[in-house]
Amino acid sequence: MKANVSKAVRKKIVANTLGSMRVAKLAPSPSLLTSLDSYINGQKTTNDLLIEARLKYVALRHGQIV
Repeated sequence: MKANVSKAVRKKIVANTLGSMRVAKLAPSPSLLTSLDSYINGQKTTNDLLIEARLKYVALRHGQIV
């Protein structure tokens, strides 16, 4: 994704993502919502979000708590 994506576009991306989660009957965790807010405000990139998810779920798969 381009680095110069506007806040409005990032907000729409997050809204679509949360909508997809609702359709799948999934609920975002509080930590995900915090990360998504950081993404909307330009403090995190999509790559940052992917890294956080990998760290959390790979660690959980191996019995570690992050």
